[in-house]
Amino acid sequence: MKVSRLSLPVLGVALLAGCSSIKPLPLEVHDTKAPHAMLRGVLRPGVAAGGGGLELELTRVRGSSQQRRGEFDPVELGGVDLSDAAVLRNEASHQSLQAVYHHRLFAGRPFEMAWFVGAATGHLDWTSTEQGGLAARAATRVRWAGPTGGVSGRLNFAPQWFGELRYAVTPATSGDKSNGRSQLEAALGWQAAPTVQLRLGWASTGVKYQLDNQQGELHFRARGPFAGLVLGY
Repeated sequence: MKVSRLSLPVLGVALLAGCSSIKPLPLEVHDTKAPHAMLRGVLRPGVAAGGGGLELELTRVRGSSQQRRGEFDPVELGGVDLSDAAVLRNEASHQSLQAVYHHRLFAGRPFEMAWFVGAATGHLDWTSTEQGGLAARAATRVRWAGPTGGVSGRLNFAPQWFGELRYAVTPATSGDKSNGRSQLEAALGWQAAPTVQLRLGWASTGVKYQLDNQQGELHFRARGPFAGLVLGY
């Protein structure tokens, strides 16, 4: 088959266009031993324990993991090229603050439920380091915000002791970017005082963030033990 001189530049342009359309490799943290810390405050009008109230929550979690990069997978973070090594070490710290209307159902019964809705915001501090090669290092901080909501179920199985399962999700869409956060919490709690709870258990936090200018995505998934303090309920 003959290739005309005219078709050679066309092939070159097509090849360059194909290369430019290669998406950067999403950077990932998947840590199954990441400790979580949580502080929550609940204010309810009146003296009744049930019904609606305002809830504020501050959470923090750190995680890290290694990620392998394919030979032809481009990686860039904060304007730094990380495509020289086959292995990257990714570390991230996530902190969030949410304010919600919290409505408690069946208060004081063996099984309780609650739902909540409001707004949340947070930031993700991310660092990636090449393991080998030029050992380049890049860091960035990204912020997200959006509506949030969730549900919880609580089993009061002994005086002052209870178990609770809680789930929350925050879609954070901006322009053509679809970001979000999810949280799952399984806790064993002790009612130390009428307005003080201590909680220990297991938690999972997931965050997805699309970087600007098509520079890739950050995927943060951290699971592990958590400790929490709740003031008011």
